[in-house]
Amino acid sequence: MRTTVASLLFLLAATAASAQAPSPSGSAQRTPASAESASQARDEDKAHWIVELSLLNMFDGNINHDPTPVRSYGFVPAASFGYESSRDPRVVVGYEIAANRYTGTDQWDRISHGVQATVNGRLGSKWRFEGSGQATWKGSSEDRELANEYGVSGRTAYRLFSGTRLIAIGVLRYKEYPDDPGTSGFSPYIGAKIDQRLPNRRRLAFGYKYEERRSHEVRSQYWRNGYSLEFSTPFIARQGRLTVGGVLKSQTYRRLIKVGGTR
Repeated sequence: MRTTVASLLFLLAATAASAQAPSPSGSAQRTPASAESASQARDEDKAHWIVELSLLNMFDGNINHDPTPVRSYGFVPAASFGYESSRDPRVVVGYEIAANRYTGTDQWDRISHGVQATVNGRLGSKWRFEGSGQATWKGSSEDRELANEYGVSGRTAYRLFSGTRLIAIGVLRYKEYPDDPGTSGFSPYIGAKIDQRLPNRRRLAFGYKYEERRSHEVRSQYWRNGYSLEFSTPFIARQGRLTVGGVLKSQTYRRLIKVGGTR
């Protein structure tokens, strides 16, 4: 039996904003609430640096997935550094380094690295776009994987009506497994989603995703279809939200089987 418990002990974020533009003289006096909203809007438009430090704890009752279970406690200290530009198109670049350490085994001990760059913006009043590229070496701070991964992705959203958005997504990734080269290969997927805003700040979304794994060895190749449904509503606090959803997936492997002594 496999049990995993993870908790984020602390998260420290520091943001250094660029120099503030002088406020125009003679501006109308605002109420405290409107002044705070205007200040937040101005802050979001400024270029700034981001630094995050985190520590992830986890426990796994069978970390190696072997018939004889090995219990392990792990901790992953990580640091990330990023820069976000001002205004549209907005550009975000970042780098993360994490030290992964586990008890009972050294199979998953490693130093992982990751870099990412994203650009997003608007085209008129109805179109929004986002493109990104990323690369990770020996996994990341959020998974237990020894693969190297390289990928690019694109996302486009179109506002059909005031409360209805159509979203298209495309991703191309390449996963490299140094210890098992036969399982390395491309993993492209495409997806679409309908996002409907409902009264009282509720939302309903329906999505579809098609994914393939094109590894070098046939035994690891597959294609997958996924359908998702998600509903969210305000919960307790004004900024809190409760989200309920489900995913239905079908997966087919391209494996050869023997029929009459041949494959």
